[in-house]
Amino acid sequence: MDLDSPAKKPTELAIKDEETLVGHILRIEERGFGLTITDVRKLAYEIAVRSGRKHCFNNDKKSAGYDWWQGFRDRHPCLSVRIPEGLSAARSSMLNPNVISAYFQKIGSFMDKLNIKDKPQQIFNADETGVSTVHDPSKVVGKRGKKSVHSKTSGERGENVTALCCVNAEARVLPPMLIFKGQRVSQALMGNAPANTLFACSKSSFIDSDLFNNWFKKLFIPNLPPQRPVLLILDGHSSHIIVDLLETAVSNQIEMFCLPPHTTHWTQPLDRSVFGPLKRSYNLCCEAFLRQNPGRIVTRYDFCGLFKQAFNEKMNLVNIFSGFRATGIFPFKPNAILIEAYGPSKTSVLFVEVESSIENGNDVSNDQNQSRVITTANEEQPVSAVSPQVPSTSSEGN
Repeated sequence: MDLDSPAKKPTELAIKDEETLVGHILRIEERGFGLTITDVRKLAYEIAVRSGRKHCFNNDKKSAGYDWWQGFRDRHPCLSVRIPEGLSAARSSMLNPNVISAYFQKIGSFMDKLNIKDKPQQIFNADETGVSTVHDPSKVVGKRGKKSVHSKTSGERGENVTALCCVNAEARVLPPMLIFKGQRVSQALMGNAPANTLFACSKSSFIDSDLFNNWFKKLFIPNLPPQRPVLLILDGHSSHIIVDLLETAVSNQIEMFCLPPHTTHWTQPLDRSVFGPLKRSYNLCCEAFLRQNPGRIVTRYDFCGLFKQAFNEKMNLVNIFSGFRATGIFPFKPNAILIEAYGPSKTSVLFVEVESSIENGNDVSNDQNQSRVITTANEEQPVSAVSPQVPSTSSEGN
C-alpha cells in the first residue's frame, strides 16, 4: 500500500451496486431506451435507497448529485454521453428511411435472439391515450353558406382520463388501466367499466413511474401466457424505467423494447389502427348519451360506461391485427412503412458522440406529486411518484 497516496473518499454506492446500475444502463440502451444523465442519477438514488446504504444523495429530488455522476462516468469508461438528434424536431423529421431502417434492423435482430418472430402470443404492445369527458362532436349536415353549425357537447373543458391499454399480436386484449385526476378513486367512478379494469388516480391524471409499475405487476404479468420470453413494445415515456420494474421484468423473462421517438404514429400498433377507432366510437357513445338524456352532460361518473361500449366494440381482432401488420411487427416486414410516409422528412441519424457533458446538474423534479392505485377488489395502496408526470408521447393523445 502506498502510504504517500491520498485517501480516497468511498463511493456512495457499493461496487456491486454500481455494476448493477451499469448493467441496467447497457441493457435498456440495447432495447432502445435512451437514458439521460438525470435518469441515471435517479436510478442511482433508487439503488441506494433499496440497498439501505448511507448516502448523501438529494432526498427531495430523489436523485444523485451531478458530482457523483462525473465520478461514476470516470469509474466506468464503457459509458459515454451521447446526444440524440434534436428531440424537439417534428415527427416528420424523425420518420425517415435511416431511422426506420435502423429500428427494423434492431428489433428484427432482437426478436431473432428471443426466437419469437413467429410467436404472436408472446409479442405485446402497451400504450397510454387520453380521453376527455367532453367528446369531439361528429360532423353534421347544415345549410350551405351558413357561418356556423352547432352540436351539443358536455362543456368547454372536460376532465381527462388516461387509458393504458395492452394487446398482443394474437389479438388478445388485456383489461385496461384507467387513471382519473384526484387523490382517490371512489366506487361511484368504477361502475360499468370493462371487466377487470385496474383503477388509479394521480394529481394530473397522467401516468407516472409508480402507476406504470403497479400496472406491470398487478395487471400485465398476471395476464401473460405461460410461454417465455415475452416482448413488450413501448414508447419512450419516462414512466417506463425504474429499477424495481427492470428487475421484475428480468425475473419474469419479459423484455421491453422502445420505439424510435416521434415515430409512434407509424410504428406503434395501438396508435396505428386501434386508438383512432376507439375514440371515434367513444364520441358516438357520448352523442347518443346526450340525445337519450336531455339536460344532462357527460361527467366522470358516466365515463366508464361510455368507455366500455367503445372499448368492447373497437378492441377487436380486425383492428389489432391491422395494427401489427401495418407496423411490420407481425408478420415481420421491414418495408411495411409506406414510402409516402417519408415525404416531409429529412435525413437524420439516431446518435452522435459528444466529448463533454451536456447537463449543468440542474433538473426539474415533481416528486411532491402523490398518486394512488386501487384495484377492482377495492384494495388500496398509496404510492409516491418517482418521475415527473407528463403526458404520453402517443399521437392519439393530441
